[in-house]
Amino acid sequence: HLAYAFPAGCRQGASCEIVLGGQHLKEVKGAYVAGGGVQAEIVKWYRPLTRGEFNQLRMMLDETRKKLEEQGTTKPSDEDVAKAAGITKEQQLEIEIYRQRDGDPKRQPNEQLEEQLTVKVTVDDDAELGKRELRLLGETAMSNPLWIHLGQWPEVREAEPNDTKPDDGIDQLPVVVNGQIMPGDTDSFSFRAQKGARLVIVAGARDVIPYLADAVPGWFQAVVTLADSAGNNLPITAAFHFNQDPVIYFEVPRDDRYTVQIHDSLYRGREDFVYRLTLGEIPFVTSIFPLGGPADEKTTIQIEGWNLSQTTLQTKPGSSRSLQPVRWYTVPQNDGQSVRVPVKVDILREVFDKEPNDASDTAQKVSVPTIVNGRIDAPGDEDWFHVTGGGKVAIEVHARRHGSPLDSMVTLTNAQGKELAFNDDYEDKSLGLMTHHADSHLVATIPPSGAFLRLSDAQGNGGKDFVYRLYLRAPRADF
Repeated sequence: HLAYAFPAGCRQGASCEIVLGGQHLKEVKGAYVAGGGVQAEIVKWYRPLTRGEFNQLRMMLDETRKKLEEQGTTKPSDEDVAKAAGITKEQQLEIEIYRQRDGDPKRQPNEQLEEQLTVKVTVDDDAELGKRELRLLGETAMSNPLWIHLGQWPEVREAEPNDTKPDDGIDQLPVVVNGQIMPGDTDSFSFRAQKGARLVIVAGARDVIPYLADAVPGWFQAVVTLADSAGNNLPITAAFHFNQDPVIYFEVPRDDRYTVQIHDSLYRGREDFVYRLTLGEIPFVTSIFPLGGPADEKTTIQIEGWNLSQTTLQTKPGSSRSLQPVRWYTVPQNDGQSVRVPVKVDILREVFDKEPNDASDTAQKVSVPTIVNGRIDAPGDEDWFHVTGGGKVAIEVHARRHGSPLDSMVTLTNAQGKELAFNDDYEDKSLGLMTHHADSHLVATIPPSGAFLRLSDAQGNGGKDFVYRLYLRAPRADF
């Protein structure tokens, strides 16, 4: 069983040692990393003393001390007692580690995290960036998977203690800081930034370990703050739409040394509260439009975000005969940097929504089957469609599942304005780790004269990032 990896990634073209925490790791024979370009070699295994082992060693020390005193030795030293008992320096160190861990009132012992396997990971210069699946292999079994991240920027590890006095080991940006949050812990890091710099700070926590089965909430809920050298917290919003992991965009007002802090919202923590904190004037994608395109055809994708030099992507997703539902593309940016974007691929006919279509009398005419690529352009905007033809049709919005902040709401009415069907949120069981099921889905019968479909945001919000793909097709079996 694998519980965490620390650090949870490595830089492209570099080697690093990653500690894998978990259970039943002693007999592991190898490690597998998906995707190629990465080699993993097992270095060592470690497990702290169990309570039974600690008690046995403690009893040996107590009995030996008693015998030495009975033999006339007055107040024998700990070293003399350990030597007489045959306990090594390594065992003495493990005893002290156990006492420190056992004496921490905030620590929650968890045997699923106890063992540690150190693995040396070597990443090729041309290895593809992004997440990779890592598993450990035994003689007859393999572990559950964990994500490891292959990045393009220099990486460092936090240096404790850094809860009150910031870790000032960041001497250049961009950088990825790898850390762990222990119970009650706050990690602080200071760095210099110049006026006019457009900094992006990304806290990868849930992106590292999506789900913690025995935690409430079931993930590391990171909180990030930013302060200047005078200790004043800056009025920034450390959130990116609905994402659980905070993202900050900060235009630096003056040359100064700034401090960024990260902690759990409830001040929980343990070894598997692992994070990757990326800081720097880095490119960051906030949305793409359209979210996808048809197989066998060229599609121009517009990219929105911060610090982007290349904002268009020409794609031809591939043949419909060997369809990949989602394809990832790497888009080069300035200074050798790049961003990766996912593009949805389908075989249905596709159109774009055409404004003005914000009322029934200006509704855009569409037939079934069709995919509509659209955007709720501004707060209060609505997109109306006149669905022609008749019969049963499945209407489904793809937005939130692809990173759009849109909380879609779909209403279907007949020509007289009578409501035929309505849906706000539909929970898609195939997206088990998504906690914001905000995409709409309904199945309804369209009258021969057609019907009107109204798509809006449930909160009345809108903007450039509020993109969607609206599917109109015949109902089909699901699983």
